[in-house]
Amino acid sequence: MAGLALLRTIIAAISLASTTFADTGTGLEERQASDPCAAIANQTYVVPSKVIACLSSFAFNPTLRDNIVDVVSKTLNFHTSTNYQLFAPPPFLDVHVDIQAELKRIKGSSYSSDFALHKDVSSQVKRLFDGHCVYINYCYDSLFVTYLPFPLVNLNSGWQLWSQNVYIAPESFDVVSKEFAPFLDQWQTMAGYNFTKVIMVSRKHGLYSFTPI
Repeated sequence: MAGLALLRTIIAAISLASTTFADTGTGLEERQASDPCAAIANQTYVVPSKVIACLSSFAFNPTLRDNIVDVVSKTLNFHTSTNYQLFAPPPFLDVHVDIQAELKRIKGSSYSSDFALHKDVSSQVKRLFDGHCVYINYCYDSLFVTYLPFPLVNLNSGWQLWSQNVYIAPESFDVVSKEFAPFLDQWQTMAGYNFTKVIMVSRKHGLYSFTPI
């Protein structure tokens, strides 16, 4: 297990290694006048579109791409998933991925931004479905946490009836009411009902719909 922990540490450090070993010759990137990252700095919550605009504002650099791919490829040669996932037996047929072939493809590809490169590398490693094999770029993966404002939970109505219904989680609604107060009325108007009420979940033609009770 110590070896697996070490491997995770190595993979997680790839992004740091890339900035250390790759000599771009340009120094720090000069930011544009209307920096989308500066626009959301020091804010507790921001809409996803603004976060994506910030993350996508860093230019793609082929030197960094080559370094990242080389380090990931050489590291994965020590990992069993590289070969095992190619011939995983049923019912794991959906995890058949040639990760080295995907990395070779990435090395020959150009991207609209550095973030687009990161998403491609990260997505291919995730296809291995191996919790011990991860790729993390701390420039992107630790900056923001996605908050689902209205998660659904199954709650009991009380010991008198012992009936269960689907609700929007009360604790989540409390957070939303405080942190997203300017948007709450708009969201409830768009949904057509008050989010504090019980909602009924129905399934028809493979789709789920939510109806206020």
